[in-house]
Amino acid sequence: MTGFLRMSFITDLLTLMKSTFINHEQYMEAHSKANYFINLGLKDWFEKTVELISEIAQVELDILYAFIDSIVFTETMCYSQIGRPETILINLE
Repeated sequence: MTGFLRMSFITDLLTLMKSTFINHEQYMEAHSKANYFINLGLKDWFEKTVELISEIAQVELDILYAFIDSIVFTETMCYSQIGRPETILINLE
């Protein structure tokens, strides 16, 4: 569950950056690599993703972090919970 929420958050974040910092091709590259970082279980997946976006978009890190800090709420946050999401069980019956 944790990985899913992280990937969903990155989708939200990259979508918000799409018209400001990156184009569609850059979005696809960043999205694919960010999901790879997440699926590897890297503890610094977020930092690596922001660094990647910085390289792809040729935008300074401090500008990207300021943009991210300005985002109040993403769609994914509607589905988050306090605690450890990896303990959530989904019953499809």
